[in-house]
Amino acid sequence: MYFYKPIFFKKEQYKIIALTIYLGAVVVCYLQSMLTPLLVLPAIVLNMFYALPLLPFNYLNGLRKIGVLKTIILAFTWMYVTAYLPLLKTLNELTNVEIYVLLNRFIFMFLLCIMFDSRDSKLDKIKGLHSIATDIKTGSLKILVAILFVVLACTISLLLSLDFDTKFIISLIITFFATLVLYFLAQKKQGYLFYYFFVDGLMLFSSILTYMASI
Repeated sequence: MYFYKPIFFKKEQYKIIALTIYLGAVVVCYLQSMLTPLLVLPAIVLNMFYALPLLPFNYLNGLRKIGVLKTIILAFTWMYVTAYLPLLKTLNELTNVEIYVLLNRFIFMFLLCIMFDSRDSKLDKIKGLHSIATDIKTGSLKILVAILFVVLACTISLLLSLDFDTKFIISLIITFFATLVLYFLAQKKQGYLFYYFFVDGLMLFSSILTYMASI
């Protein structure tokens, strides 16, 4: 039955096709946006860097061992695309409030990435893949997570001290506690529904809260 299987269903071809579709979508979205090439280029580079280890080329195998950096890049990319790009500002134009918001978003995404990496750590070790959950011992990772939650709370406190919009502060507080609850729930064995509906869905949930706060 093998000869009936379309070639694009093969693992390697699928990755290349998916990357091609992604690049096409980037071009379409860029042409419809107000973004400048200077703002978009870092996002493209970050996404390409994260995707390179997935491509079926032997000379890229070394990139699969940068576990901690891979997780940081993924979290930073999500922050850059979802929080920094909409500002339509260069780095030197950012206010203190905007910097704290970006830091809050980065840590939030970092915590979600850690949850997913922790779920996949056993399988990643078998496959020889690296992530923050495979490269850092469980005890040390829990300490890191605790520090991240403290810093996340501090960003909210800093925004509050700057008399930032109260509704937005409330949305950040709700997101903070939702993330905290999900992290503790993730310490027990959970199925795909939990991760793809609740953990992944937390990104959409936080976006909805932000939109409601802006009304």
